[in-house]
Parts: sequence; structure tokens; C-alpha cells
Amino acid sequence: MNNTQQINTLLDLNLDDMMRECAAMGIDTIEHSELIEEMYEDGFDSYEVKEMVEVIQDRDHYSYIPSL
Repeated sequence: MNNTQQINTLLDLNLDDMMRECAAMGIDTIEHSELIEEMYEDGFDSYEVKEMVEVIQDRDHYSYIPSL
């Protein structure tokens, strides 16, 4: 698949497809449904959603450190 085909595939992606992709990547789509919807509307893909979920989880995990 070349870059043009990948871009066209992303452009054709609807919110349900995005939710399925996120679920397949192990993202809790119930807990993060609002984030997924917002990022979908802003044009992000499921890999970027996964990165953001990881950032949020890391931030929550290290919240006891005041400098963060």
C-alpha cells in the first residue's frame, strides 16, 4: 500500500472504524471514548490515540511527583 492509498484509507475512516481500531490496539474504548472521539474529529489516527492514552496513564502513574 503506497502513501496515497494509506491517506485515502484514513480519510474514509468513520468513528466506528476508529473505535474498532483502537479496541484492536488494546485501548479501553469505554474509558477513553471521549478522547477517541475528540482526536478523531481533529484528524488523528488510532496510533496517535494510543500514544495519548499512554501519556495520560504515565502522568496518572507518576502524579505523586509534584514537579510533573
